[in-house]
Amino acid sequence: MQRYLLTRFLQSLLVILGVLFLVFILLRTTGDPVKMMFSGRIRDVDPKTIEEFRHAMGFDQPLPVQFVNYFKNALRGNFGKSFRYKLPATQMIIERIPATLKLTSLGLLIAMLVSVPLGVMAGVRPGSAWDAVARSLALLSQATPTYWFGLVLIFLFAVELRLLPSSGSDTWRHYILPASVLALASMGGLIRLTRSSVLEVLQEDYIRTAISKGLRDEIIYFRHVLKNAALPLVTVIGMSLGGLLGGALYVETIFAWPGMGRLVSEAVSLRDFPIIQAMAFLTCTLVVLVTLLLDVVYTFIDPRIRFGK
Repeated sequence: MQRYLLTRFLQSLLVILGVLFLVFILLRTTGDPVKMMFSGRIRDVDPKTIEEFRHAMGFDQPLPVQFVNYFKNALRGNFGKSFRYKLPATQMIIERIPATLKLTSLGLLIAMLVSVPLGVMAGVRPGSAWDAVARSLALLSQATPTYWFGLVLIFLFAVELRLLPSSGSDTWRHYILPASVLALASMGGLIRLTRSSVLEVLQEDYIRTAISKGLRDEIIYFRHVLKNAALPLVTVIGMSLGGLLGGALYVETIFAWPGMGRLVSEAVSLRDFPIIQAMAFLTCTLVVLVTLLLDVVYTFIDPRIRFGK
């Protein structure tokens, strides 16, 4: 158990270090950072000011030196100050994390409450009306662009019907539209996987034994079938969190939600490198920690998982 957890922890640490390296390289290979920051104003700026800014940011040093300094600061959680807001980038993102986590958690919860029971019913009764509804909803989820669905909901419920607000996060009513958009984005994979897992488990010998013993359907489906089909579901749910954090970039922009996604969207358009770097690091760390937690949960769901001795 301890060796397994230590191995997974070291693997997670390597992933985080790899992301730090990739973010550094990608931001430097897109062009001169200073010219990108000044964008169309570079001709109006004094060359001496540009050079002073380049020196202050350390962009005049060799790339290996820049990377070492960047790596040391990243380990301390210091990614510098935002060029626009003049505030520490890490602090700005940490302040936005609760709003994003509330929204993504609610979206994932809605997706699970709809997808898992519907997927179970579709797997238990293939070819039925439940199966048709499940497959239709899964197809709709995977074929509908997130930003388009968000705009449609705003038009219907905020503009035409005036039932729900289209922006902000002050009350519970502000959560409904953006959380619904995020939920729909995750439903397709959850429904399809739940259905296929249930169909596979139903072919096992112990399910036929349970049926022959005369156990009630509720006990068979939810104690035996769903429990044994839960392992791949846990994997997809963990992966969905990363997808929801990525989808929050569009959703938070559309609904003016004060979270990380909206902040990084503004940072990308303004070439605010400290915020982009801090966002990549913190998001990666969050996803890796969730994945590590899921690996521990696996051991309680499926005792067949073997640990290194």
